[in-house]
Amino acid sequence: MLSAEPKKILTVGLASDHAGYKLKAHLYEFLQARADFSLLDLGCSSADQPTDYPDDAQRLATSIETKQIDFGILVCGSGIGVNIVANRNPSVRAALCRDVLSAHLARAKNNANVLCLGALFVTPYLGELMVEEFLVTTFEGGGRHGRRVSMFSPQSD
Repeated sequence: MLSAEPKKILTVGLASDHAGYKLKAHLYEFLQARADFSLLDLGCSSADQPTDYPDDAQRLATSIETKQIDFGILVCGSGIGVNIVANRNPSVRAALCRDVLSAHLARAKNNANVLCLGALFVTPYLGELMVEEFLVTTFEGGGRHGRRVSMFSPQSD
């Protein structure tokens, strides 16, 4: 009798600055209720203590690079700052998304490994839907999508 290989539990890292803390904390709790993800909270720890989004985004990007995490979720006020910083790391393919379809396409077509969200634009419920879609969608790979991703990301999966 053949035994099935155990399914790998993916590790998801979450980080935010103070402006994104409440949404990040909500999404952490949302994912914590699921058994199919391991979570790593990479900061910040309060909405009351100002932090610099470049530090938070770089911490998560380094965790992708060192393979400490498989996927990341970054949150700041607009999502723009963390997206810019994360994409400076060649191991990161970060996508700033504002709806479920863009989260789906980021994974399916671009093999994104970091979802960037703006707390000023994304409600907790919408964030749940986007994170769910991002994490369950697989990269279509091959063909034009695989070729294009390899053009900008030699380390692509």
